[in-house]
Amino acid sequence: MKKLMFYPLILCLGFLISCEKFEGNFYAANPITLEDGKVIAKGNYKAELKTKGDNKLKVNLKRADSEEKFTIEFIDGVKIPSQDGPFSYKAFENNQNLDIAGRLNTITSRSDLRQETRSCTITIQLPRRSCRNVCRRGRNGRRICRRVCSPTYVNVRGYQDVDYYIETITKELLLQTYASSGVNNGDFRGSQSETKERYEYIGRCRRIR
Repeated sequence: MKKLMFYPLILCLGFLISCEKFEGNFYAANPITLEDGKVIAKGNYKAELKTKGDNKLKVNLKRADSEEKFTIEFIDGVKIPSQDGPFSYKAFENNQNLDIAGRLNTITSRSDLRQETRSCTITIQLPRRSCRNVCRRGRNGRRICRRVCSPTYVNVRGYQDVDYYIETITKELLLQTYASSGVNNGDFRGSQSETKERYEYIGRCRRIR
C-alpha cells in the first residue's frame, strides 16, 4: 500500500491575479460620477469584478433597468496587491479619480475524509507473444530471415481504493469607493470559490476478474 500526502497547491491566491473574477453586489449610496461623465445611479446592483493584467479592474454593474460597464486602470508603477489583507489607492492613482480601499480574505476549508473505490486502467502482459520475421541481405546477396518475438501488452479496466477530501478555497473581497469629500459612496462585496480533490491515499490498480 502506498501512502500519498498531497499538500495544498495554492494557485492564484494573491489578490486579484489576472485569473480572478469576483461576483457579488455593489451598493451606490450616492450617485457616482466617472471621469467620462457616466453616472452610476444610487441603488443596488448585481456586480462582477474582473482583472485584466496587473493594473486594471473591469467592473460590470447590472440591475433591472440598466447595465453599466467601466474600467479602473491604475497609473504606471501602481499595481494590484499580491497578498491578502487591506489595500488602498488614492484618486490620482487611477483613471476614474476614485479613492479606493478594501480588503481580501482567503478562506480554505475541507470536507471530512471520504473513501471510495474507483475505476482505473491497468496494463497487463498476455500469455502469447507477438512475433514477426525480420529479414536482411547477406554478403552473398542471399536473403536471411529470423523470427523475432516480443511480449504483448493490453490495457484493461481495473479498480482502486482512494481516500480523499474536498478542499474549498473561497476568496471574499470588500472594495469601497470614496468621494472627494471622503464620504464612502460605493461598496462592493463579492467572492469566488473553487474546489479540488486532495488525495491522502491512492491504492494500487487491481484487475477486475
